[in-house]
Amino acid sequence: MPHDGPGEHYHDLGERVAGHDDTVVWTTVGLDIGSSTSQAVFSRITLAREDAYYVVVDRSILHQSEIILTPYATPELIDRVLLAAFVEREFAAAHLSREQIDTGAVIMTGLALSTNNARAIADIVADESGKFVAVSAGDLLEARLAANGAGLRELSAQHPGIILHIDIGGGTTKLSTWRAGKLLQAAAIDVGARLITVDRDRRITRIEPPIARISERLNLALRVGETLSPQTAERIAESLALDVLRYGGLLAEPPGDGGLLRTEPLFSPADRPEIQAIVFSGGVSEYIYGREAREFGDLGVALGRAVRQLAERCPVRLLESERGIRATVLGASQHSAQLSGNTIFVSDHRTLPLRNLPVLLPDLRFTALELDLPSMGRALQSALGMHTALPGAPASLAIAIRWDGSPTFERLEAVAGSIALAIDSHLEPGLPCVVIVDGDIAGLLGAHLNQRFGGKRAVICLDGVQVHEFDHVDIGEFGQHSRALPVVVKSLLFGTAAGDTHVHH
Repeated sequence: MPHDGPGEHYHDLGERVAGHDDTVVWTTVGLDIGSSTSQAVFSRITLAREDAYYVVVDRSILHQSEIILTPYATPELIDRVLLAAFVEREFAAAHLSREQIDTGAVIMTGLALSTNNARAIADIVADESGKFVAVSAGDLLEARLAANGAGLRELSAQHPGIILHIDIGGGTTKLSTWRAGKLLQAAAIDVGARLITVDRDRRITRIEPPIARISERLNLALRVGETLSPQTAERIAESLALDVLRYGGLLAEPPGDGGLLRTEPLFSPADRPEIQAIVFSGGVSEYIYGREAREFGDLGVALGRAVRQLAERCPVRLLESERGIRATVLGASQHSAQLSGNTIFVSDHRTLPLRNLPVLLPDLRFTALELDLPSMGRALQSALGMHTALPGAPASLAIAIRWDGSPTFERLEAVAGSIALAIDSHLEPGLPCVVIVDGDIAGLLGAHLNQRFGGKRAVICLDGVQVHEFDHVDIGEFGQHSRALPVVVKSLLFGTAAGDTHVHH
């Protein structure tokens, strides 16, 4: 319903969106560009209304691409032309056009992130449609994505004790521990199948820096152009396998040094937990579980064999994830979308629609009757400052607030003041202020924000929408015959198998 004063409040955002029933079907695509391989998966997800929210009730895979070796023009540049041609072929193989895709994600992982044209590569799909999210998955985020994609949330809920997940890719290995459906720790190390590559004659074509540490430890002299004997490859693979299990806490002796760590260690040697089970994913897992036997000019076969032999000697259960090499891309292709909300505030309809706003979740603590305004201000400034400092970061964003306590005039005014100050400090003039709050107060907070900006910046305030860090949000336009506003939250979602109906954030 219209509200007196600047801006408008609307109720029942979750009411039927024009042109849609209480069931919505999306066609999605995920593109995973890794240091070793690249692949795409096309999926269809069905959302149905449950109370105020739309939730995923079914998902199915429409098409899985071939898995290709990520094409490099030079060691520092991914071949954009060849990768774009691969994407085009897979759209054709899926019998889908870009216009038929509702949402999707381009995920860059591992050493692919360090290439000089990483951003341009991620934009192969994302730039061509505002429906797509481009995510550069850093080490810890990749560890979480790989584990969720491999079904660790469900596996750890089904099996007692701590489960160690190890995702071994082409350039890096991600480690995480899980218990009762919850992530405990995560880390990453420089271990992968393609840290050294050879041609058909076993001449070395590429040596990544982490191999230098292994070579020194094993007293090897490795040079590009020289032959890598099978025996030497086995020695390197065995050394890498030992590092993987040592960093993962499966072996009593700790790693020799921290030189392969990309993050903080999974735990200190004194706090090494007792692990009951282990599960692998990533490209090397295909060799560990015996699903692949071909060689691709790298350490994959030898590393998979060495890891399997060592793991079988450990007093833990070896569990299996069927997703293996496709864990991350399957998660990327199947998004959670919400069309929901209770009240909203929109000061200027001409601002809409908005696409792919990254969600920031500042650490705002509503723990006392008297708000800690200095702490709140620092948290907002820090979150926005970190985001705007990222190369290629989107200019617009959405701030999510976990509201606690009563929405008194004084509290609303104080929070609005802190948000307005942070927004004006970091966002260019004219960009909208978008706030998502988990309480039925969007209309009130939006009005306070609108007054703060004095018409110099559009204000959009939503509530009843569930968002998490790393989500992206689309805000559509008002329907011709409805005051409903479609809001789509794009989150990576995971499950144990294609077609299951449980959504986990």
